[in-house]
Amino acid sequence: LLLANFAFAAEFKSLLNEIRQDYHTKNKIKESIEVEELAKEKKINLSDYGLGEGVFNYWKKIISRREEKKLQNLCKTYQFAPPQLLMEQSFINTQALLENKIDYRVREGVNLSILTEEQAALAFDILQGHNHKLVFDEYGMRCQHRAHAMTQILQAVCIESGKLFVQSKKLQLKNHRWSWYFHVAPLVLVKKEGKVIPYILDPAMFNKAVPSSLWLKTLRASHPDNLYTLDLVNKYVLNLEDISQPRYESTLVMEIEVEYNLLKGFFLRIIRPFIKPLDY
Repeated sequence: LLLANFAFAAEFKSLLNEIRQDYHTKNKIKESIEVEELAKEKKINLSDYGLGEGVFNYWKKIISRREEKKLQNLCKTYQFAPPQLLMEQSFINTQALLENKIDYRVREGVNLSILTEEQAALAFDILQGHNHKLVFDEYGMRCQHRAHAMTQILQAVCIESGKLFVQSKKLQLKNHRWSWYFHVAPLVLVKKEGKVIPYILDPAMFNKAVPSSLWLKTLRASHPDNLYTLDLVNKYVLNLEDISQPRYESTLVMEIEVEYNLLKGFFLRIIRPFIKPLDY
């Protein structure tokens, strides 16, 4: 297996080196995505390099792990520390949201990192690299446990995140029969074109970091006339019933609950081929 992985990596590096003159970037994740786009557009033939389409998921996972370790080391030595903002209700245009049947509340103690677009993309890729444990494809349940684990992963690289809970009578993705009454995912701030915009990191729904407005629009698409309640809470709030109670630390009981439920998701993924798919 070790030799196979080495050969796999060597072949992919050969592919990258051949087209590197067209892509002058040190961001290896971005480079991998650009090559993937070339393959989709049929501008390169992966089979010429003894590779299949699965190489991209494999390679992005390897790269994200390396980038995560680099960022962890920079964090520990105080070389990476994005600016932060303590969120307040006054930052939200509540009136405009209420006109669209959205009630948005900022709870106590929500401190968020302000990232560049590139940093937000890297944060997302780091989270996606933990799919083996967080099992994003088993998105039917346990969103609060995935979100909790993700905020801890981000904290280890000096990124402060909150969690955005959305509640409604029915949350449903388009073309899905499966529905929920709440969903939650990590939220950070991204500085873009001089503006600070809330971004959601939710690999269960998207393949990149997206503005929270797009995330909510996707969740509302099937039932736009329902009333939706948003609660922005700090990273220590685990369950929906806890949103009104400020928390400032994670307890052992919470950690056990998270690990247990992530393990359930892992086993569900194993038996999913033998039961109903989530998008039936």
